[in-house]
Amino acid sequence: MPASRRLKIGLSACFQHADPARPLFTGKTLQYVEQSIAHWIMSAGAMVVMVPCPTGETARGDVTLAHYAQWLDGVVMHGGADVWPGNYGEEALREEWLGDRVRDLYDLAVVKAFAEVGKPIFGVCRGLQLINVAFGGALYQDLQTQHPGALQHRNATTYDQHFHDIHIVADSHLAKLYPNTPRARVNSIHHQGIKRVAPDFVVEALSEPDGVPEAIRLKPAPGRGYIAATQWHPEFHRAGSDTLDDTAILNDFLAACAQAKANPLARRDQAARISALTQTAHQRSAQMVAAMTTVPQRRIAGAPAARPAQQTSHHSCDGHGDFYNNNERGDWRRGCHHHGGNALPHLRVPETSRPGAPPSPESARPRPR
Repeated sequence: MPASRRLKIGLSACFQHADPARPLFTGKTLQYVEQSIAHWIMSAGAMVVMVPCPTGETARGDVTLAHYAQWLDGVVMHGGADVWPGNYGEEALREEWLGDRVRDLYDLAVVKAFAEVGKPIFGVCRGLQLINVAFGGALYQDLQTQHPGALQHRNATTYDQHFHDIHIVADSHLAKLYPNTPRARVNSIHHQGIKRVAPDFVVEALSEPDGVPEAIRLKPAPGRGYIAATQWHPEFHRAGSDTLDDTAILNDFLAACAQAKANPLARRDQAARISALTQTAHQRSAQMVAAMTTVPQRRIAGAPAARPAQQTSHHSCDGHGDFYNNNERGDWRRGCHHHGGNALPHLRVPETSRPGAPPSPESARPRPR
């Protein structure tokens, strides 16, 4: 099949922040993808393009996330580091659960850019958690600590060979993809999980027996695109194993991408409706900007509050290159405020009270998922 007929699927970037002690690319920020998930998408004939964060200290040119969203046919949100609890109004209970605030800002902006133009979005592991938070949900910072009776959902030694069973919700879209399969076995590589499901999303699978949401989907309605996610990693499925076959999930997502590609007029109409509703959130910048701002220092629950410290990193971005500033609660929350109708539900993106940048990479502590 020629390249012109193949789907072009974006894959969100993972981050390794600048590290002066790293022997390779010393002091440089790395953006990358994990090989399995790229090959998973490519297995169905689609071409994969990493969507790099277009801002940062080395940023040049005027390419934005909005350009990628317009050009690509859909996006997959990659697994990776914890989600910062401040995104859903909480303080970190332990320092190692602070997550990666820089990557959060980037991922929230990617979701916003693709949602605004009606392009399909699929999330994996962290991707599910990020999507849930982006649309107003909340997470358990640590299932073992906060969810009584929780299974062990992550084993650092066995990693992707750690499994548990799930219950697929009857009559859900996922159940239609797997008929006569009320239960299945999946890998489990996470310690955070959904505590409160985002409004207008439905749970399609639950872990057994502790009932942690394992798959979510945006309820279909006029003016809404395809947004779905799994807590497990479908890309880690091995042919012939006893875990849930990933083929139906991938084909369903790519079919939605093909449908969106075939109906650009409807997509433009949807984008115009959503854009009109979001214009009041903030003035969109046509060029990349970078500025200094004051943001709160990292804070652990129970620790005394500290005065804001100046940060100089320039990694935050939305689809148009705008930088965001957090409010006093530490929530990077705003955008896409819809008033009635069936448009996209409230989408959390960072506050834009004045130009600014996110926490420095030095303050972020990514943890592998």
